[in-house]
Amino acid sequence: MTVFAALALAAVSTNLFLGVVVLQRHRRLVNRIFFAFCCCLATWSLSVYVLTEPGAGRATGVVWSRIMVSAAAVAPSLFLHLVLLNFGEVKRRIVLPAYVGSAVLVAMTLGGLTVGGVRPLPLAGNAVGWYGTAAPLAPIVPLFAATAAYVAVSVLFRNVRYAAGIRRGQATYLLVAITPALAIGLHDLLGLTRDHYLGTEIAFMPLFPLASIVWTTLGGYAILRHRLMDLDAALVRGIGEAVLFALIITPTALILVAAEKAYFGRTVPEFSALAITVCTAATLAFPLLRAALRSKVGAVLVRGASYRQVLVEFSKEATRILELDRLIDRVNRTLVEALRVARAGVYVTELSGACRLGGAVGDAAPALPERLGVEHPLRAFSERSNGPLVREEIELAAECEPGQREAAEAMRGAGIEVAIPLTTPERFEGLVVLGPKTSGAMFSEEDIEVLTILANQLSTAMSNARLYADLKRSQELIQRSDRLSAIGTMAAGLAHEIRNPLVSIRTFTQLLPERVDDEEFRSKFFDLTLSEVDRICALVSELLAFARPAPAQLQRVDLNDSIDRICLLLESQARNRGVRLNKHLHHDLAHVTVDEDQIKQVAMNIILNAIQACSEGGCVEVATYPGGENDRFVCIEVSDDGRGIEPGVVKRIFDPFFTTRREGTGLGLSIAHQIISRHGGYIDVRSQPGQGASFVVYLPVDAGAEDTEEAVEGSAEEATVHG
Repeated sequence: MTVFAALALAAVSTNLFLGVVVLQRHRRLVNRIFFAFCCCLATWSLSVYVLTEPGAGRATGVVWSRIMVSAAAVAPSLFLHLVLLNFGEVKRRIVLPAYVGSAVLVAMTLGGLTVGGVRPLPLAGNAVGWYGTAAPLAPIVPLFAATAAYVAVSVLFRNVRYAAGIRRGQATYLLVAITPALAIGLHDLLGLTRDHYLGTEIAFMPLFPLASIVWTTLGGYAILRHRLMDLDAALVRGIGEAVLFALIITPTALILVAAEKAYFGRTVPEFSALAITVCTAATLAFPLLRAALRSKVGAVLVRGASYRQVLVEFSKEATRILELDRLIDRVNRTLVEALRVARAGVYVTELSGACRLGGAVGDAAPALPERLGVEHPLRAFSERSNGPLVREEIELAAECEPGQREAAEAMRGAGIEVAIPLTTPERFEGLVVLGPKTSGAMFSEEDIEVLTILANQLSTAMSNARLYADLKRSQELIQRSDRLSAIGTMAAGLAHEIRNPLVSIRTFTQLLPERVDDEEFRSKFFDLTLSEVDRICALVSELLAFARPAPAQLQRVDLNDSIDRICLLLESQARNRGVRLNKHLHHDLAHVTVDEDQIKQVAMNIILNAIQACSEGGCVEVATYPGGENDRFVCIEVSDDGRGIEPGVVKRIFDPFFTTRREGTGLGLSIAHQIISRHGGYIDVRSQPGQGASFVVYLPVDAGAEDTEEAVEGSAEEATVHG
């Protein structure tokens, strides 16, 4: 078997295989036309196989030469019909004349009007094949083929220029695929008129099987897959090979044969075939290596680098952003900037199962729906699918899963081109939706891969944000519980504190009718009653202020005033236990930026613990003063002369639910530690068994409002503890 015969046989197999595969996928008209086109190309290649296989007789050569030209007459019409069908531009006034022209040419060819006979075709090893010779009407065939190809190529050019997305990529693929097939097909038809290339003694050889293989590879991929997700890399692999082969191999082969004859006085077919094969292999290997280098170096350093940078930056921020709204806004802006889409949005699953629009960026119409109900086609199908949904891919697909078409229609109505589910092992978190690219380009495979990775990160980040919100609510509940516990303790003490002045007021009130004329009694009664009522009002006001704190607000605060008010509330508690409560407040203490209610809760917990740690006759000292290096902190120190804290206990006093008292909750010091840490400060504990304990709270002076707010919202740092 000669090299040309082997190549022709490979082209026959490739065309028939691809045609059968496409026809089996679906029996639509476009599939049937593609199958017929593949059969036509296979017939053309089979004719070349018979003509280049030694041993065939002249009569056989005539028959197969006419079959080859007949296939060449039908192929342009089939390709034109295929292009018009694929791009929705079928017109009877174009298709019908094309098929009529093909039928007329086939009849003329079989009647001997385009192919009159055959001539010997030199092959390797002195073998001889056959090739047709032109009859008077032979030029009509290449002219007809060129005309039909021109119309088809015009449609492809128009779609490359004006279409968007998959249509543009498909047109580009088909246009480049048909170029070598058209050029080499015309080459083989013109071979009917001459047995040597113009101006040379190089014998003509049919090359269409090679162009047929290139066509089936590129064109078949475009039709079969519908979705050209990696067009750039495919162009480097497939188009680069075809173009390089057409522009390099053909003249190189001619030069090699001419040089062989010039140096050796004759041509050796086996050597020529080997040299051409080696050059072909080298040419095909070059674009493959170039594509690999481009994908690893060029694309990685340019486009790939930008994608990786997007992923890296988002990964860093996703671990820090715990507020869902900020997270969604950051994702949307990242997608719009990186992928250059008209808009991006994120849907978040609610407890009911419906999805609400958590945020969107971009102003493209139509507007995204605010909610996707549980039964909404896009919401329902996205939860069932584990991969991205590309609207154009679904609409062009021959077969769809249940609900997929409805999801695509919903996407079209909302102006959504791509939707990616956000899922975690625990639940369906929501959806990322994207509008069309501003350039009109399609979403590439690399785009979808990056979106999938980013969606996985976003799913985890959204889950973390939800857990953080739950944790924050739990901490607020615990903090409120601790506050209520402190209020209950203070209320018991305040009851005694309020009852004593009420007894005095009641006694004076009972005596007033009998001594109403006694001016001195009335004066004392008035002064005593007024002072006692003022004291009761002050105590109740402080208790209400502590029980119903204002919303969290950072402001410049005078700690002396806050500590003085807390001590007022706890004086009755200390007095009931027989403990002295002394204050030593620095006269020129710097103000600090804090949430006053939270700091009052810290002071309340620590002072109350100190009172409860003292025995009757004990003393609690509360002091404020500048502290730390260069007086960078304001300190609140609470000391008692109680029984002290064991060294093993000191290490655990800030652990949640750890307590040494039977009636304690173990939350007070844990909450105090969290609050002070979030304010950028720390708590220093000093204690020796039997010698009391001292708690020093350090709050930074020089932190501005923004820095302090960021610290309060951030994670807590470890407190410094000294045994």
